[in-house]
Amino acid sequence: MLKADSALQNFALVRVSNTGRRFSEVFGIDAEAIGEGAWLFLEIGAREDRSLRANIAVLGPTGYAQATDVWVSRGEYLFSDGPEDSRPFPGGAGIPDQRSVANDLHRSCGLPYPDEHALADVERTLAAVGAPSHLKVHDVGQASFVGLNDEAGEAKLYFDAGWPLIFNQRTEPAHFAPRRVDFVVLSHWDFDHLLSGYRYPYLRKACWIVPDQKMGPGARRFASLLERDGRLIVAFRDLDLGWGSIRQAGGLRNDANSSGLLFTITLQSGKQALLVGDAHYKFLRLPVSFRPDYLVATHHGASFEGDVPRPPFEGASCVVSVGKGNVYRHPKEEAIKAHKDAGWKLHYTTHAGNVGGRGSRQLGP
Repeated sequence: MLKADSALQNFALVRVSNTGRRFSEVFGIDAEAIGEGAWLFLEIGAREDRSLRANIAVLGPTGYAQATDVWVSRGEYLFSDGPEDSRPFPGGAGIPDQRSVANDLHRSCGLPYPDEHALADVERTLAAVGAPSHLKVHDVGQASFVGLNDEAGEAKLYFDAGWPLIFNQRTEPAHFAPRRVDFVVLSHWDFDHLLSGYRYPYLRKACWIVPDQKMGPGARRFASLLERDGRLIVAFRDLDLGWGSIRQAGGLRNDANSSGLLFTITLQSGKQALLVGDAHYKFLRLPVSFRPDYLVATHHGASFEGDVPRPPFEGASCVVSVGKGNVYRHPKEEAIKAHKDAGWKLHYTTHAGNVGGRGSRQLGP
């Protein structure tokens, strides 16, 4: 099992500055194999005729805080987390050893066995917290961080506690200091939804309610920090809080975005809000009659599958949590159009479309 005290320098993020098609051409890997859940062996070395430019960021005490330009001189496909992996295992000198190491890592990345007693205790405690007055979609650049706030504007708990990846560092806010809370609900294990847990270590003192998903070594190390201190609760079933519900989206477990946790919330005013993380709308598992008054758009305004949930009236408020100049070029025009066509009035945490520039946005009361 990956441990909380595993050496920081053994963990890194690598961003290859090319398309999957180009990666496939250079290293001879089936382009269809290069997707979420794929495990690859990458050799970082000197520039060669057949190499690709990349950036690497090594984990430090506050996250992946510094990127270095490197070259990927070799790439091999090992296996996939997918439900069916029929692609043949490639040969080549040294690859069986790398696959063995990767398999050992893969086996160490599972979450602890679900604890029904602990989950039931958390469910009762959250129910007693009571309905929030409003939501605050914090401006954290190209990331996600939503506060469920009381009448005084103090956060009762958070839905996601993200921070931009180093490759989107330009989108970071100049000032941000989240207050301490007792609970964080994590939509899924992508770093732009949890990295504030490294940047602000006191957030790890909260109890984190997390989805039961497949994950990589970097995310599992963070989970181990929480687990070590008894702060990790795996939500393996729906939670009914009276004033809201937490449920898992219906995508495959190896699809982090679409198997994440969803939060339906009834505010003190009686109005309803929907938080979906990065899930495609087609996987929401919501009652047909559910029509939220407030919405945080999925996946920072990225393209998606499924129909946008419709509000009960035209012009209801939807916030897009996004950072200007992000490397993914979010938000996408087709996604924005689909939300508008569904009846939403869009607000952004970045500059575009907001008088007064970037900033956090409020939904409710």
